[in-house]
Amino acid sequence: MYLLGLIGFPLQHSFSQKYFTEKFLKEGITDFQYENFELINIELLPEIINQNKNIVGLNVTIPYKESIIKYIDHLDDTAKEINAVNTVVIKRNAKSYETLGFNTDVAGIAKTLDAIEQRINGALVCGNGGASKALQYVLTQKKIKYIVVNRNENRSTIQYNEFSPAILNEFNLIVNCTPVGTFPNVDEMLPLPYTHFDKSNIFFDMVYNPTQTKSMLEAQKYGATIINGYQMLIGQAEAAWKIWQKHIHQVGN
Repeated sequence: MYLLGLIGFPLQHSFSQKYFTEKFLKEGITDFQYENFELINIELLPEIINQNKNIVGLNVTIPYKESIIKYIDHLDDTAKEINAVNTVVIKRNAKSYETLGFNTDVAGIAKTLDAIEQRINGALVCGNGGASKALQYVLTQKKIKYIVVNRNENRSTIQYNEFSPAILNEFNLIVNCTPVGTFPNVDEMLPLPYTHFDKSNIFFDMVYNPTQTKSMLEAQKYGATIINGYQMLIGQAEAAWKIWQKHIHQVGN
């Protein structure tokens, strides 16, 4: 039995285990199982790998998409450019193992943006972590201009309180790449000037649990189109599954 899993902290919001367990049942896949590994510190990762000799792959979520890189032996080109990893392959031999790092968030983000690309003038990217970096990579590939938004003035181009109707017109896609509003903190909202939103705006919240965050509902109230992170989740999960399948004959040795 091959073991796959998700690492992050906390994980009570995650749908990955449910998604893959249901996928395996639906598709009659009997040689894989999927578990959550809630790690309070990324330094516990080698222990998890050593304790579970049948583990062949991992998904990575907040807050470890960047810090996991020091535990990755080989990065693919996309993960290297983004400097963030959310999918790991674990290849073992008799005495040790090596890890391969990939970023499949880009596949999930691209799938989400494909449906709305013709409506996008530019993007306001809220947050600057691993998911944000994957989004910035996709926006660059699609030649969509963007500005990174962050509370920390030293790490951003624009502050939340600088949003204006003119900016929201020029950059009509607003993307939440932060965990704000994620279960169980469902009452949290991004500090956006929602009253400036209108029907030309698209609010894409990478949060998928709950399906509609408080930020999404507030943006919708003023006419914005809202999209949650579920299609992104599916896209990145299926891309991860393809990577694991590609390497299975190697990782199984």
